[in-house]
Amino acid sequence: MLPLTLGANIGTTCTAFLASIVTEKKDAIQIALCHLFFNITGILIWYPVPPMRRIPLGMSRIMADNIVRFRMFGLYYIIVGFLLTPLLLLAFSFTISLGTGGVFLNVILDLFTIALLFVLVLKFEWVDIIRAKFRGETMQPSADLPLEESEPEKPTVVGDGDDAMQSTDI
Repeated sequence: MLPLTLGANIGTTCTAFLASIVTEKKDAIQIALCHLFFNITGILIWYPVPPMRRIPLGMSRIMADNIVRFRMFGLYYIIVGFLLTPLLLLAFSFTISLGTGGVFLNVILDLFTIALLFVLVLKFEWVDIIRAKFRGETMQPSADLPLEESEPEKPTVVGDGDDAMQSTDI
């Protein structure tokens, strides 16, 4: 599934590049090429080395587990990840006009905001573990789920002759 997603990502940037060529504007073509090369570089970092593939797959597993456990997590993630965080980063970018100190302040605020976003996402995992401990339950780790689909079990035959039954009939 990961190769399909990465290929679709490159395909959409190629479409944007073709659209920018039609405009015949240098800036549009330049931005489209930056987008294309950014995605190609990301694929070259994350895909060729198998241990590196585990990082985005593990992050997606955490996101999926949080959405299954907490119905509102999807809405929370969209609001925080795609609305509040970009608005904060945009607001912090205005400090750059203050000179060298503004650039330093911008980098500090950006790193703090991104770290806070990761903590807020992982907070949901901790809340579920704490709830289970108060209830006296043991938590089953979600990392034991296979990444691929497993083959269905083959029915076993119980008995012999005409009265034989398959385990799926029992």
